[in-house]
Amino acid sequence: MSTQDRDAPGLMREIISDLQEGVDDPNFKWGSMRAAEKISNLYFLLNGSLPDDEETNSFKRKVSDLLRKGGNPSGLTILIGDCYRYAERGRLDGFHQACLLRSKLQVLQDEFVDLEEVVHEPDRGEIAEIDELLEEVSDDAPPVPEKDIPNWLPDSHWWWRAPKQQDMSHEERMRRILYDENDWMG
Repeated sequence: MSTQDRDAPGLMREIISDLQEGVDDPNFKWGSMRAAEKISNLYFLLNGSLPDDEETNSFKRKVSDLLRKGGNPSGLTILIGDCYRYAERGRLDGFHQACLLRSKLQVLQDEFVDLEEVVHEPDRGEIAEIDELLEEVSDDAPPVPEKDIPNWLPDSHWWWRAPKQQDMSHEERMRRILYDENDWMG
């Protein structure tokens, strides 16, 4: 089902359901990851802001509570780890995906829960490391085309426009993005 086919209340119910599944089964780590994806879809649907009403505030409190329980913190840790791995590949094929994941994490941070309080101890501080890494690779990262940057993102999501070589040719950009495929061919 596409985002356009969903209504905000229905998407909010799906998010709660995904997170509840992570609470009910502590070994289920995908609930928070699916919820993060759906929260991004919700933001797209609502043009980047949740209404300030009692229903939405109740939803935000419930999401915040559920993110802290069961397998949900582990799912967030996986999401953060995935973002870090993509950021490490930022000079090649990872920058765009790192930006997508970093924005999902930022929305969770801004609207629902302090991620540093939720993730497991060894992973605290990793978001700051991701930001440093995105800044570091931006000197040579292939830029994300403007049409591919979600229009609902606030300016605080600086990483999308961080690549220094915004005038990189399409051919060079594709050479970097398809590096693994091209590398084996010599």
